Parts: sequence; C-alpha cells; structure tokens
Amino acid sequence: EGAMPPLALCPPSSEAPQADQLAQRADALATDLRPVPALANAVAAIEAIAELARYARSGSRGPVPGALIHQRRSYRLIDAPVTLDEARRVATALGARLACLDSQFAIDFAAQTFAGQNYFLGASKGRGDWRWDSGGPLKPARWASGQPAAGGASDLWLAAIVGKGWTPVASTFQAGFLLEWTP
Repeated sequence: EGAMPPLALCPPSSEAPQADQLAQRADALATDLRPVPALANAVAAIEAIAELARYARSGSRGPVPGALIHQRRSYRLIDAPVTLDEARRVATALGARLACLDSQFAIDFAAQTFAGQNYFLGASKGRGDWRWDSGGPLKPARWASGQPAAGGASDLWLAAIVGKGWTPVASTFQAGFLLEWTP
C-alpha cells in the first residue's frame, strides 16, 4: 500500500477559496477517487472537507459536523496528505484555524483523542520564539525528545508526529491537520 497522493483541494495561491468553491472541488475530487479502493482514506477526508464547507457556507451556528467539543472549542482531524499552506487555506475557507493547543487540558485532549495520527498544528517559528497562530507562546508544550533544537532554522511549522510528539517541520512536509473552531 503506497502513500496517498497530495489532495490538491486548493489551487496554489495566496488566497483561500470560498466555502462553496471548496465544497464543489471536494465533491468532484471524491467522485473521481471513489472507484480506487487504495484511496479510501483520501476519499473520506475529502468528503469530510466537503461536509464542513457546506456547513461553513450555510452560516449555521450549530454544532460543527463530526467535530469533538472540548472546553467550548470544536476540533476535527482531517487525515489527508497536504502541505501546511493547503491546510491553512482549507481551514480559512471552513471558518476554522489550525488548532492552537494553548492549555495543558487541550494538549492532553488532542494527544489522547488523535493518537496514532500525524497532523499540523497552528504554530510556527519565524525569526523569534515559537508562537501559536492565536498569538500566544507555546507554553505548555509536548515537544518530541530533543526538540525544539537550539537555534535552528526560522520559518518552521509545528506537526504532531506519531510516537514522537511535537516536531518542527518544513513547509513542504505533508500531514493531516487538526481544525479548531472557537466560540
């Protein structure tokens, strides 16, 4: 069983698609891939994104479909091979963000609930310290052994890696992504 190809739900650009565009693209892609049994996981991820895009387009304030609620925040893991840029564009189109696990309770919840999966989180290291996309510092944290390396490159992003913990990755790394909606 080979690696899943990248999903390419969003064309490369600096702007996130609108929710209706994302829903249409995801529905078409799922239809194209459904006959290929080896791509069942990709199809499930694409169908989840289409469902979330329809939810975002509806303007509903009800529960996010398929999301788990923890401390008034909704979380949904999309298990698909995408780059960080694509994950961020999809999150924006869905009215979400990549998860910012800014409390020990949130960190423990994600570690227990989404164990066994690699996924991007909403944090990065630019020229300074590691920070959540929400603006706060990465404290507390669940770093992999030996991470973050002292010094190190700038322009790194954060991924949770199975069996390791949080690990800095380059923008070309592919993983699933953990979405978060806040009230």
